[in-house]
Amino acid sequence: MAVVPKLNSVQVPAVPQLPTPPVTYDQNEQAQLNNVLRLYFQQLNTVVAVNSNNIASNSVLTWLNQ
Repeated sequence: MAVVPKLNSVQVPAVPQLPTPPVTYDQNEQAQLNNVLRLYFQQLNTVVAVNSNNIASNSVLTWLNQ
């Protein structure tokens, strides 16, 4: 019988520490913020993709084994 993963076993990446914005616009600081957010969302997308594939395949296996 297939094992359906529990939601508490999903590994979610840590929320990034966002830098404090400067009073005036600084292109380098904006680039740093964009990079931090890009890395976080890449990690989040990877976790979601892996876990949704596991859950979907396990759900099908459970349905077939009934």
